[in-house]
Amino acid sequence: GNDNNNNNHPGDDIWKVPGFLSNMKKLILATILGGIFSGMRGSIFTLVGGRVNVRLRSLLMDSLLSQDIGFFDITKTGDITSRLSSDTTLVGDQVTLNVNVFLRSLVQAIGVLIFMTIISWQLTLLAFISVPAITVLSKWYGNFIRALTKVMQKKLADGNVVSDAALGSMTTVRAFGAETAELEEFHKCMDKYLHLNFRNATAYFCYATFVTSLPQLVMAMVLFYGGLLVMTNGVDHLTSGQLVSFLLYLTSLSDAFNSIGYIFASLTQSVGAADKVFELMYRKPRRKDPSTNQNNNSNTNNQNNNNSNSNNNNNN
Repeated sequence: GNDNNNNNHPGDDIWKVPGFLSNMKKLILATILGGIFSGMRGSIFTLVGGRVNVRLRSLLMDSLLSQDIGFFDITKTGDITSRLSSDTTLVGDQVTLNVNVFLRSLVQAIGVLIFMTIISWQLTLLAFISVPAITVLSKWYGNFIRALTKVMQKKLADGNVVSDAALGSMTTVRAFGAETAELEEFHKCMDKYLHLNFRNATAYFCYATFVTSLPQLVMAMVLFYGGLLVMTNGVDHLTSGQLVSFLLYLTSLSDAFNSIGYIFASLTQSVGAADKVFELMYRKPRRKDPSTNQNNNSNTNNQNNNNSNSNNNNNN
């Protein structure tokens, strides 16, 4: 009898739990499918980001080639090349990474919210106390970063103008011994960029502190109120297992909302960098198309010839 008891391991009884094996199979299947769809999503957005980058560069190059000569007289080459290289790359990278994570976090938030509502709609409403405050702060932070990013990209473009002018005429720079002056001018542009970058880091510090701490405070309130619901015996009674499940769902929901908030700020930053790109892309050249002028002149000449022929026929 003792031998039989020793042969029965405690882990053998877990297979006798109703529904345990079927739920494990479902969990394994969901994990495999989640990995497959996650890889597909990442691959698709990588391709989309590359196509967006190439399309932006092509459209911007097409617009630049159609501009009038006066545009190139007042716009420095370094500024143009900065928009054509760094700004378009920033926009493409944001589409590849942030839109991908944004859609994943949005689907995650919606699914978790449904399960939370099923467990307790009272706790779900309590958990949403922080959403309006975070939304308002994210909007303010996004507008600030968008304006700041536009100025930062302008300072980088100014640095490119200085370096392009110096490297493009190195013989003249060496002849006049202007290496130190050009380097100081380049350092001035970079120092202005670093100053703006410090403002960006300070704003992000304040935003991240608030966005990270507020959900934790809300979780403490949910835990307190959920404990009261566990202790009551009314209609709104919760079991301890339901409360633990709700807290796990709340953690997942907070992670999703944090990701959405950070992605919103990053997308706003990319929009700030893209403003100048789209401004150049949709700029109408201040000139007339030569082919159009030739066609108009030829049509006018043909019309004059036809009129003269008709007059001659009438005279005859």
